[in-house]
Amino acid sequence: MTGSVSAQVLDRPGTRTSPRMGSMSSAIPAALLVLGSIGLPLIGLVGVAVQANTSGADAFRKVDLVHLRGLIADPFVWLIFARTFRVAAAATLLAVIVSYPVAWYLSHASPRVRRTLFLLLMSPLLVSILARLQGWMILLGPNGMIPRALEVVGVRMPPRGFIGTEGAIVLGLLHLVVPLVVLNLDVAFRGIDDSWIKAARDLGASGFALFWRVLFPLTLGGLIRAASASLALCVSIYATPALLGSSIRPVVSTLIYQRALVSINWPGAAMLAILLVMLAILLIAGSAWLVQRKLEGTWRYA
Repeated sequence: MTGSVSAQVLDRPGTRTSPRMGSMSSAIPAALLVLGSIGLPLIGLVGVAVQANTSGADAFRKVDLVHLRGLIADPFVWLIFARTFRVAAAATLLAVIVSYPVAWYLSHASPRVRRTLFLLLMSPLLVSILARLQGWMILLGPNGMIPRALEVVGVRMPPRGFIGTEGAIVLGLLHLVVPLVVLNLDVAFRGIDDSWIKAARDLGASGFALFWRVLFPLTLGGLIRAASASLALCVSIYATPALLGSSIRPVVSTLIYQRALVSINWPGAAMLAILLVMLAILLIAGSAWLVQRKLEGTWRYA
């Protein structure tokens, strides 16, 4: 009798918790964590950026957009932004090209080979970033192995070697983001049912057709996630362009450091950071939307 009454109570409308409500309630702690760790600092950053006092002591007391107008009118700042996104895009593109076949091989490797390769891929992340960059500075410096090898084949190198070039920054960023891109693509490849690949081969697809019509659309979501994470990391990192690009090739992160800690211009540095975040979000979201829409249309009508 008690069991039947309990069942009737649970079956009444409104007494059950819908799956949607349950998922929303479970996401509340994560949302509060994100709001506290990211949202509140961003609000404080905006408060510092819109003030007139360069000491950063009167946030939200006197709103002034003089620093925003100064950045928009400064062509040097836009050259720095262009260089920042140029090297980040180059490193991301190279990382995707290098990581795609590696992730495909990992997803089909035996457990023993998979563990070994993962250990090799993740080993750079176990080393301090300064130690890794010091190694690159030795390799790319005037007496490094790479410049000397190029001089042997007749390529003239500048006195600093590769240090202070955009190519050096791209190499340093590539070394950093390749393991992250491989991890994202490996998850995408492992989500593909092998029967789809076998069916495509039975229907005559092989080589480029198998890649373009089957593998690439199935891994597009993971590819966009990997590229977005790589691009966001490349545009915001400081140590790699500061050491490998030196003061000859500044990027936005090094310019923010210079204005915040050398010029003691906190509002100017905060405004630069806000512009960088906004441009990165617009570029990543817009590129992902355009690529996905274009390629989905291509596959739909091809």
